[in-house]
Amino acid sequence: MTAREPAGGDAAGDGGAGRAVRGRTFEVFARRKRADRFEHVGTVAAPNEQLARVYAWQTYDEAKWFEMTVAPRDAFAAVNRRQAPFSLGVPSPAGEAG
Repeated sequence: MTAREPAGGDAAGDGGAGRAVRGRTFEVFARRKRADRFEHVGTVAAPNEQLARVYAWQTYDEAKWFEMTVAPRDAFAAVNRRQAPFSLGVPSPAGEAG
């Protein structure tokens, strides 16, 4: 299963209707069965965690998920790299494996 972007390719999931969602970016993880590992299925932008859960459930409803969870993108911390997970467009420092 591959992750899909919200309708219209926008993080707000509003189909690009011109309504900007202010707030944080939340990473969305889900699994189909209890024994499965969580897989990253995409992201949503939401002003708070409660709405992030609603947006995630509505946006990534293509599968019958056993469990879905969201986490604020800024809650992730790098363990063995200087660059935080999910960072975009920032090159790795010289000498680090890509």
